Amino acid sequence: MIDILLILILSFAPMLLYAGLLWWLDRYEKEPLALLAAAFLWGAIPSIILALILEVALDVPVVAFSRSALMYDLLGASVVAPLVEEGVKALALLALLLFLRREIDSPMDGLIYGGIVGFGFAAVENVFYLFGAYTAGGMGVTMALALLRAGLFGLNHAMYTSFTGLGIALSLEVRKWWLKVLLVITGFGSAVASHAIHNAFATFWGYETNGALLVAGIVD
Repeated sequence: MIDILLILILSFAPMLLYAGLLWWLDRYEKEPLALLAAAFLWGAIPSIILALILEVALDVPVVAFSRSALMYDLLGASVVAPLVEEGVKALALLALLLFLRREIDSPMDGLIYGGIVGFGFAAVENVFYLFGAYTAGGMGVTMALALLRAGLFGLNHAMYTSFTGLGIALSLEVRKWWLKVLLVITGFGSAVASHAIHNAFATFWGYETNGALLVAGIVD
């Protein structure tokens, strides 16, 4: 019971701390705490559930196209996962754009909301990874992974979704429709690309490819 509680604390505490720091950095026009809490919860619950369902469904074509274990892992981690996970996280930002547009009145707002959604997603994802590490190697392995996910990888999901939020926020700053579309696509594309790059190097690291860990660390 104590180990389970510790894993939950290790999963959520760093992400909540980072979310609080992000909120603090918004010094001039604080976003409503209720909306920030809703953004965090969207990342933590509906986004995770939707991502799991879609990734399981898309595993079928990934298996069909894969010719090796490495190809299977790369397709799942660097193509399916970034598109699905950034897509479901972006739904919260699109909801803000459609129903609470007045709350996104600067590029900083896009970064804030995107980051908060990302921290919520990362918190629950941490739970899955840490419980997996605990089952495989005990609390020692779990603590090591928790340090990596809180430190080196701690800001990743927030950064990815912040790209999407920034693209949406910047689209509200221009008048030409095609530029609006381009900014949204560029923001989302940047989120998916940065997510895919991290996952690719993490996959190669799992196969003990020379230099993959060093490159992954530098990239992150």
